Amino acid sequence: MNTEIKYSYYLLICILLISCAKSKKHEKQFESDYPYTMITRLNDSVVVGEYSKFHLLLGNPTFYDKNSSVQVALDMSKGDSIHLLNDLSNIDSIPFRIFQNLELDTLNKNFGKSDTIKRRRQVLFFKKFAKPGYKKIRGLSVEYYGDYNPLTLQFDGKDGDTIKQYFEIYVKVNDTI
Repeated sequence: MNTEIKYSYYLLICILLISCAKSKKHEKQFESDYPYTMITRLNDSVVVGEYSKFHLLLGNPTFYDKNSSVQVALDMSKGDSIHLLNDLSNIDSIPFRIFQNLELDTLNKNFGKSDTIKRRRQVLFFKKFAKPGYKKIRGLSVEYYGDYNPLTLQFDGKDGDTIKQYFEIYVKVNDTI
């Protein structure tokens, strides 16, 4: 009887290990099947007059077979003026500051991976604030390929496509350290 319990125990462990391995495979497949963008804050605290720095990573591009790139457009509206809406319906009336991917960005070219494809899918961006308090950074990430002009946010030709994704980041700006 003791031997039967021992074999039953081993059988149960084998079944659990096999089901966990299948679960992990499914989890990885699910994660890679959907496009996602991840924004990471690069500095923990920000004071007035200092840049709040961020890193955007296009984790799984929508246009995975087109060798796409990404850029960030930050809403530079001031005060009580109209800001970028989350449905992007007022995109043509908003002043933007454009941040290019690491393949095109000459100032931050040494940041991140050296692989060209990975550099095309990463952007460093920043914003400075003049007053303390809780601030909202609005912007959009633009994944693109083809005859797209990243400086004008428009196509120069007929080939290509874009996906624009709105984002908001909240930052607490301190008066002093």
